[in-house]
Amino acid sequence: MKSKTGQKDFSEIYRDAFENTGTAMVVLEEDGTVLLVNQAFERLSGFKREEVEGKKRWEDFVAPEDLERMREYRRLRMKDPRLAPRKYEFHFVDRSGEERPVLATVERIPGTGRIVASLLDVTPFKELQAALEESETRYWALVEASRDAILLLDPQRHIITCNAAFEELFGWRRDELVGQSVRIIHPSEESFREMGERAYPDIERYGFFRTEWTLKRRDGSLIPVETVTSALRRPDGTLAGYVAVIRDISERRRLQEQAERVQRLEALGQLAGGISHDFGNVLTSIGGFVEMALKKLPEGDPLRKFLEPIRQSAQGAVGLIRKLLFFGRQQPIQRVPLDLNQSIEETVEILSRLLGEDISLELQLEPKLWAVEGDPSAIRQVITNLLVNARDAMPEGGKITIKTENVHVDERRSKEHREARPGDFVRLSVEDTGVGMEKEVMDRIFEPFFTTKEAGRGTGLGLSV
Repeated sequence: MKSKTGQKDFSEIYRDAFENTGTAMVVLEEDGTVLLVNQAFERLSGFKREEVEGKKRWEDFVAPEDLERMREYRRLRMKDPRLAPRKYEFHFVDRSGEERPVLATVERIPGTGRIVASLLDVTPFKELQAALEESETRYWALVEASRDAILLLDPQRHIITCNAAFEELFGWRRDELVGQSVRIIHPSEESFREMGERAYPDIERYGFFRTEWTLKRRDGSLIPVETVTSALRRPDGTLAGYVAVIRDISERRRLQEQAERVQRLEALGQLAGGISHDFGNVLTSIGGFVEMALKKLPEGDPLRKFLEPIRQSAQGAVGLIRKLLFFGRQQPIQRVPLDLNQSIEETVEILSRLLGEDISLELQLEPKLWAVEGDPSAIRQVITNLLVNARDAMPEGGKITIKTENVHVDERRSKEHREARPGDFVRLSVEDTGVGMEKEVMDRIFEPFFTTKEAGRGTGLGLSV
């Protein structure tokens, strides 16, 4: 109907909007009878409007499992529209009997008992949601399977979640971390602030920040890590948070330090070898002239008492040169079959008086000890160094135990120790009741000339032989 001006009246405008909204619309009488439907409802239901309007009730389109809930909503709405939800999902049944999820938006027409409802088929959204959930499940499965620790943070660097590797590495449970500031894994406020100051410029410029850092476990211990922190952004470019991938580099650091130590020892060995050759030439001259002088002097000559100590000192220096050449690997190792028990007993016999009366010495030597190959002089030097170190570690006295035993290392045990290999071996143990040593000292005990003693009391090459 048009007005005198040729314009549509309000009822016709509403009717056009009702018909062409694109969303299925239905108007219900107070008793639930369908009064009006639009074209979109016809497409959704599969019915023509003349088959529905005035002939079907609302319940005819509701799946059985949702029927009681829908009736309760209708009862509440008739009593007071505020008591029933305006939006809800239910399963809509079409002409073929197929059920599909729809989102209903329901309003009561003021001044009447009639209801107008819009019905949105949410099947595509449900399928998309299921696909997203499946994708998220697959993504999170990859995150959980990662051997690197992964941390998800909000823009304020509060923890959203983490993976199992993070829990294992840092000792925190996931539920304990959610909502916490990432400051919790930094050893200090300064560390937390400095990482943020260094990370933000790189993340803004490159999208990620990579660095090596020291973080803190739950028990307070520190751990060297490599971290890669990336920004997570929404489709509009705004910051949604950060993802941090954290890798434990303790083993890498250990190998680097080991390689550096080997390089230092190689350089020291080359230096020792060069010095030894030059020093050897000097000693050859000294020793040669001393021998010539001794041959020319008759027995009993008073000058011989001055030359004999020179010869002994020169011979001792030759022994030192041999050790230096051995350390520098410029002299071949003299490996011969030897009885380790015999080497121990001979060395102990010489050193027992030097250990002191307040130190007891116990030998637990395997009677049927296997023969070993080694340099007899180097073996005795190692035993000497161990005994002297044990003595110095017990200034108030104590006990030293030397033990030998046959050991078979199988495949399983060899994997427990990085430098071990399967086979039959002889084990030499020297144990004392002294003060022990710190880890920093333990890491350096095989370095030549390293000592914790005051000047003049070290044993030179020490255990490096």
